[in-house]
Amino acid sequence: MILVGESAPDFEAYTTKGRFKLSELKGRWILLLTHPSSFNPVCTTEMIALSQRMDDFRKMGVEVFSICPESLLSVISWVRDVEDKYGLKILFPVAADPDKKIMSLYDVVDAKGGVTRSVFLIDPEGVVRFTAHYPAEVGRNIKELTRVARAIQTSVKSSLLAPANWEPGEPMIIPPPSTVEDADKRLKDGAERWYIQRKQV
Repeated sequence: MILVGESAPDFEAYTTKGRFKLSELKGRWILLLTHPSSFNPVCTTEMIALSQRMDDFRKMGVEVFSICPESLLSVISWVRDVEDKYGLKILFPVAADPDKKIMSLYDVVDAKGGVTRSVFLIDPEGVVRFTAHYPAEVGRNIKELTRVARAIQTSVKSSLLAPANWEPGEPMIIPPPSTVEDADKRLKDGAERWYIQRKQV
């Protein structure tokens, strides 16, 4: 299993936007998603939701990229079908991985040989900052993925922590104190608890 803090495995693949190598995007944030199959009804709703939020990801400088364990022709046919039916453009590349080599690198092949509905947020240094794995029956919440990406980017930039249900523009939390003196000072400064002090970013 790929863990948070590990380097994202590099790979090269044919996609709906041409040949692609993950390491070519080093220096950018990447949201990498895996799909169980093409023409999958749940995956199709995710593709639509991703396309509808591409402006949000672009504003954050996040490159969206997905992988499907099917042939390139099957993936192209799926993308074209979604575009024709729903009147939108799929602006992110969808990679073909018929041999599941990339899927195996990311450890998203289950015990029965199927592919989990997984997501990885990779930072500009190529380090995995977030992972999530969904059952085949449940689609990903794309709005939540934009929130997570923004929270992690803001935390990296500010060295602050995102509290539960944090939304962009809300205060974040200063990391816990490392000495008793610092804890006492925080209380004197009006912190709600000695270990919880909020700060506007």
